[in-house]
Amino acid sequence: FASYRATATSDVDLLIELLPDRHPFETFMNAADRLEQLLGRKVELVTRSSLSPYMGPRIMQEVQDVLRAA
Repeated sequence: FASYRATATSDVDLLIELLPDRHPFETFMNAADRLEQLLGRKVELVTRSSLSPYMGPRIMQEVQDVLRAA
């Protein structure tokens, strides 16, 4: 939605940063499932470390903070 080209069937792309965890995959998947339930649409999660060197810089220019931990 950051690029304002969303449609009724668009998914939501979110860049997330997870706290250090003993079960990062489980935490990641649980976050994706919960966000899909809350938003009522498909959610695509990505972490900063998983961004490609080619698309990452462009994606980072479009990032909008939704929630920032204090």
